Amino acid sequence: LVGMKVIASATGDNDSEDSYGFPHSPYPVQRALMKEVYRTLEHGGVAILESPTGTGKTLSLLCPTLAWLKRRERDVLADALIAEDGESTAAEDWAVEHRRRLASSMADSHLRRRKKRWEFRRQ
Repeated sequence: LVGMKVIASATGDNDSEDSYGFPHSPYPVQRALMKEVYRTLEHGGVAILESPTGTGKTLSLLCPTLAWLKRRERDVLADALIAEDGESTAAEDWAVEHRRRLASSMADSHLRRRKKRWEFRRQ
């Protein structure tokens, strides 16, 4: 990786060309760092990363971590909503997929409402 040295990474190889909520267009070294942080969180394990002074390490660590937490919270909420459903696990694949999508939609709606309440309180 240019400008950043990955010393060790015990993760998978799922890539995502996302900005992870970075407040501006990230430099290649920042994008590489964010990608590696997200990948490590997604697959578990340990990553030891090194980057020179002034390359935006703090923001490059916070953005993918918060993006991962937000996605993970949504997935956990959707799984909880599916578990609350109480229907038989012997349902057909299309029904399971429908319940999963409905639960994901409900989780998204819940998180949007929570964000609006939080923004309202900040005013």
